[in-house]
Amino acid sequence: MAASLKKAIQKPSFLGLFKKTEEINLEEMSKQLDVDLKLKMDSEVQDRIKKQNMEIEKLEEEKEKLTLSIEQEKELSKTYQITKEKKPKFLELDDK
Repeated sequence: MAASLKKAIQKPSFLGLFKKTEEINLEEMSKQLDVDLKLKMDSEVQDRIKKQNMEIEKLEEEKEKLTLSIEQEKELSKTYQITKEKKPKFLELDDK
């Protein structure tokens, strides 16, 4: 990073940005740029992770709803079968 900054500073258009009488500390600038870039990338990754976790949470909620619905349907089906099997005698006569 420091080498690329040194090359960039040698260009006349880039020197106009630093019209201070102080010396330019390329190593410090390079370190600061690395830190800033890492912070930005970390922030972007954290945002992506947060979005993915929210999506996972939504999908888990949907799965839970579907699972509950399936269980309810199974119970209704069992109840229907039990009811069908235990017809009163007078209803059995109607079927014949």
